[in-house]
Amino acid sequence: MDSSSYLSNLSTNELVERFKEATFKGRPPRELMEELAKRPGVAFIQATDTSEVTLEKARTAIQQVESVDR
Repeated sequence: MDSSSYLSNLSTNELVERFKEATFKGRPPRELMEELAKRPGVAFIQATDTSEVTLEKARTAIQQVESVDR
């Protein structure tokens, strides 16, 4: 089983925990970030994003969660 299929079997909460751990050690693996980006309600906010971009990412994540809950 490759790492991407392994990651796809983890819950979003488990992925977030792995992301936190990897961030403390440096940069998270690309596969982990790609899998997290597929999950509803997850938005990557960059320190260089403007407030408008940050709000748009947050709105999109909220809309994804709301559409899954329906």
